[in-house]
Amino acid sequence: MSERAEVERAAAIVTGAGRDLVLLHCNYPLADGRWDLRRMSTLRDLAGSVGLSDHSAGYDLRSSLLAIALGADWIERHFVLSRPSAARDAPVSIDPEGLARLVAATRDPEPHLALAERHPEILGEADRPLSEPVRRLREFYVGRWGDNR
Repeated sequence: MSERAEVERAAAIVTGAGRDLVLLHCNYPLADGRWDLRRMSTLRDLAGSVGLSDHSAGYDLRSSLLAIALGADWIERHFVLSRPSAARDAPVSIDPEGLARLVAATRDPEPHLALAERHPEILGEADRPLSEPVRRLREFYVGRWGDNR
């Protein structure tokens, strides 16, 4: 939930200190159906490794698989041991069955590029401004824990 300038500044600090850096694009559920996975290319310009922090609905593996097909080095998913779960993040979590499906599907991510070919709008833009729902969520967190700029 950071603006580009904030990410650039943080990346410069970390890489300037000689440290390795992984930047994850987060795809919170977006009302317009975009995952904005093209942002990973922008992040790759700032760090050696990029990935996706996937907040898709539990059984929806499409954005994770498409991110891998687009060159993601890392995938982060929330995880629950079983369903139903009382965990607050259960709706965006995968369970052991979902994790097994994700691992199996990552062995051949190329077919998932067909999804992007059929629906290029889901890739979004490489440097689109934060959407209004994400901006409101960011303001909530900044108000709660402070702005670290």
